[in-house]
Amino acid sequence: MRKLKKGITSIILLAMLSMIMPAFAAGYDDPHPPTVSNVYINTPSSTGWIKTASITFNLANVQDPEGVLSICATISGPDNQGSKMYWLTKNYFSNWSKTINMADFNYSCGYYNITYIIYDNAGNFTTNYYMFRYDKSEPRFDYSNISYLRYTGGALDFYVFVNDGNSGSGIRRVRLVLNKRLPQLVPMDCSVDAVCDNDFGAYHAVLDTNYFGNTPGTYSVKLYAYDYAGNVLNKQIATLEVVN
Repeated sequence: MRKLKKGITSIILLAMLSMIMPAFAAGYDDPHPPTVSNVYINTPSSTGWIKTASITFNLANVQDPEGVLSICATISGPDNQGSKMYWLTKNYFSNWSKTINMADFNYSCGYYNITYIIYDNAGNFTTNYYMFRYDKSEPRFDYSNISYLRYTGGALDFYVFVNDGNSGSGIRRVRLVLNKRLPQLVPMDCSVDAVCDNDFGAYHAVLDTNYFGNTPGTYSVKLYAYDYAGNVLNKQIATLEVVN
């Protein structure tokens, strides 16, 4: 009787092992690396440039038959800022992310490369790459052909030199605004889009105090320069004195 019980017990154990071992073997010999369906960074501009103080690197729908163990991302910055490694956190379902403070790279403008590695529980991994463009700096004003002028009023040709640096996103739009404090007139200012003049390498616009009736007094000229990342330079660049 004892031998019969031992025999039955052995058969049951063998049956259990026959069910467990294929699953274990499948996990151990899993040849399939993890996959990801969507990779993105938050809040890029319509031109693809990013200007926020921090970014969030996202991997959506990360899948693997044996389960995802961990994900690390190494970011290489421009201007010899070096590389830094970050571990992503699983948020919900199969989405992973990491928020990165761009102060880690001194907010350097230019192209950033991300190498991210996804590991599964079977020891497989997959390596992928992602690139983004970063520009947190506003355009820079170099000089204009007029900084102060005392005259009898009328139209003036303004040539303005601005740049966005070698690694910036580039100048998208330049606007000059002529202001005069005249409470009885609406609008309060005259806004003119400047056009790039390739002959001089400057942005050109015509401003005319006749817009305000050529009233004597002090006028100010403000420059607004926009880059492709959405940064804006707002600067007074000239003063005009209109006399009789």
